[in-house]
Amino acid sequence: MHAPVPGPQAIVKGQPHWTTYLYRLIAGEISATTRYVDQVVQWQLQPFDSGYLLEQVQAPAKARAKTVADLPERSDPATRAVVLCNGTFNFSNDIQRFLLDVHPRLLRGDRVVAVCYNPYLQWLYKLANAVGLRRGALPTTFLTRAALDNLAKLSQFEVVRLRPVGFCPFRLFGIGSAINWLLAMVPLLRWLALVSVVVLRPIKPAVKKPSLTIVIPARNEKGNIEAALKRMPDLGGAELDVIFVEGHSKDGTWEEIQRVLPLYAPKFSVRAFQQ
Repeated sequence: MHAPVPGPQAIVKGQPHWTTYLYRLIAGEISATTRYVDQVVQWQLQPFDSGYLLEQVQAPAKARAKTVADLPERSDPATRAVVLCNGTFNFSNDIQRFLLDVHPRLLRGDRVVAVCYNPYLQWLYKLANAVGLRRGALPTTFLTRAALDNLAKLSQFEVVRLRPVGFCPFRLFGIGSAINWLLAMVPLLRWLALVSVVVLRPIKPAVKKPSLTIVIPARNEKGNIEAALKRMPDLGGAELDVIFVEGHSKDGTWEEIQRVLPLYAPKFSVRAFQQ
């Protein structure tokens, strides 16, 4: 059973005031994906995560999951879900196993959205902990873009979107917002953001219905043409293609085939050829 998402008041309590602005920036980038899906499930909430990020993300439905078994099990390909991982990659010793575990629970239209710390700013996170601006344990794992791409391929995923977010964690009367907007568009400097929002797509084969083609030779079989179509079995949703091949009949077989073709066309594909 999914854990309920607490209300905004419960979440903001204990949340450092300055991080609320940064989390809203990150939530805005995540919402570019999640607002178009049916559900967002945050997997393995870290001890430092108050839940404020999930609250700010835009989505029709939200939930939490502690284990793989808690993730939603679905079969309808028309539905879409996002598995949200906030810092989870940075506190995991086996990211490949992490992704392989979640892969079977995903459909082709689902996505994994991961918030990852910048591998080039490890010193900054240590400094933030030292001066008390950041709480909790320091990240143990940092991934470069190349390492992330390789891990995704090994785990049957593909990185389809990576956006740096949060160059200035303070609003600064609008100056911080201008900095965050501007640096996101500057080459090279854009990779100095505090975090990256990474979207991964599970690589899964397309589900295609089986098809069956039935060829019926017909020479002087006028009385059996419609009977053959009436006795056609139900093949469990498989696409059925029936082909009549008429061979110089003298009893009106070809004319009978032409008569029944439009009658059974709504049920399955029916075609006819003369030898």
